[in-house]
Amino acid sequence: MARKQRLQSNSMLRRMAEQKVASSEAKVTEMSPDEIQRLVNELQIHQVQLQMQSEEARRLWLESEEAWQRYQELYDFAPVGYLTLDKNGVIVETNITATRLLGTDRASLKGKRLNTYLSPRFRDVFQECIGNMKGGMGDCEVEVIRGDGIKFFAHLELRTPNQQAGNNHLHIALIDITERKKAELLKDEFIGMVSHELKTPLTVIIGALSVAKMEGVSAGQAKELIDDAVNHAYVLADIVDNLLELSRSQTNRLELRKEPVNAVEVARSVVARLKDRPSIHQFTIDFPAALSPVLVDRLRLERIIHNLVDNAIKFSPRGGEVKLYAKQENNQVVIAVSDQGVGILLSDQARLFGNFERLETKLTGNIHGIGLGLRVCRTMVEAHGGRIWIQSEPGKGSTFFFTLPVAR
Repeated sequence: MARKQRLQSNSMLRRMAEQKVASSEAKVTEMSPDEIQRLVNELQIHQVQLQMQSEEARRLWLESEEAWQRYQELYDFAPVGYLTLDKNGVIVETNITATRLLGTDRASLKGKRLNTYLSPRFRDVFQECIGNMKGGMGDCEVEVIRGDGIKFFAHLELRTPNQQAGNNHLHIALIDITERKKAELLKDEFIGMVSHELKTPLTVIIGALSVAKMEGVSAGQAKELIDDAVNHAYVLADIVDNLLELSRSQTNRLELRKEPVNAVEVARSVVARLKDRPSIHQFTIDFPAALSPVLVDRLRLERIIHNLVDNAIKFSPRGGEVKLYAKQENNQVVIAVSDQGVGILLSDQARLFGNFERLETKLTGNIHGIGLGLRVCRTMVEAHGGRIWIQSEPGKGSTFFFTLPVAR
């Protein structure tokens, strides 16, 4: 229809031009040859000018097309989803990122109310956010339901254009904050867990020492109470030490002071300290006499072995042997800590070296700790260029292995 109208308009202009020329023929015949030549020259100049203007207009048009294409690509593939809503909350425009976040395509999004993609309990939150906008701006956090039913948390940034120009649309930036929400949840869980695990040994320490100083408590009873307080102080110290090591690692403040270290001496030192605590376990150290020194930070090696031996004790509630042994393979030393405890399912082994992982069994209900020991071991071992892994079967105990470089 539009093309037909343009053709009719062009035909009309042609007829008008022909009539104009016909009406001026008499004047042209009365012109002298010199005047006609000047007119022809003038027409040729105008023709060239029109051609130049046409070329410039085409160049500007191509530049504007390229600029629009670049804008469209930036708009479509921005890391944030963009949506435009009309005054009724219906989606009238969207970029590709928004379609991916909402799990659908552009054609399916247009014409639908954004509310249909919000969890029911957050629809009022969204409406309140619109009502509370100040200076044409507002923001809120909502739970979104994708087209495939998957839910995620999103931050919405709302903007309204200049309504004086007659534009009642609402522009929304849609940002996926699921990972941030998970981190916040993990932080809350961590604070709760740490508070509980720190409070437990502190309660025992305070209680034991308070009773120990009471009148009527025998020397033997006082010694038992003080020993109990000391043991729980060790538990508290282990938690704090592991938290500090993990904090240093995550803030890139972990500094290693590497030197040649005799691994068997470190192992004996750790076991000697742990033997002072009440235990029904037997400790065996079997390192080859000719084992080469390892190039490590001595304090960090102590922390690795301490955590592994402490872990073996915790998960061997019926006692048994905790064995430390080592062997040399080319330019590295392999150190192992084995126990005769409850063992670990293969499906659970991959989780062991994560943050705050504690595998619950009916035999480990009273174990203290926040599940950082093995995570710290992994961090320390990998910082030295080694690796750590486990071999275990339920009911047959576990063996943790780690490697360290030989000191040259």
